[in-house]
Amino acid sequence: MTMDMSRYLGLFISEATEHLEALGRDLVALEREATASTVDSMFRHAHSVKGMASSMGFEPIAMLAHRVEDLVDAVRQDRKLLDRDLVDLLLNAADTLTAQVRAVAANREPEQAEGLLKQLGTRVESLTGHAPAATRVAHVTVLKSSTPGDGGE
Repeated sequence: MTMDMSRYLGLFISEATEHLEALGRDLVALEREATASTVDSMFRHAHSVKGMASSMGFEPIAMLAHRVEDLVDAVRQDRKLLDRDLVDLLLNAADTLTAQVRAVAANREPEQAEGLLKQLGTRVESLTGHAPAATRVAHVTVLKSSTPGDGGE
């Protein structure tokens, strides 16, 4: 059964954008001082984006958000793991997630970001000693609603 998810698409875009903006602010704050509350906030934002993207069937976004979540979780366990390279990697991931959400908003497929996923996975494994878990994504079809005059008539 195909469920019409188009009514949730705008909400997904809005909520994901808010979470990613907050994640960006947290990363800037993290550069000044790595507090437990900032790291916890980053984890929650990545987790929220992962869950929303997964439930909407946006696998590339869910997978990338999951890798960010895994990496931030490693930092939650030991903030001494945090270094400039890790912050730069997380900033790159946040920028890529934002671009992926913008692609969805423009009715385009989000970038797969395979190279970045590999970098994040390698970093997670080097920090934790185990490979990151697989991401489960719902398989849904998002039907874009047509508006008279937009070519969808």
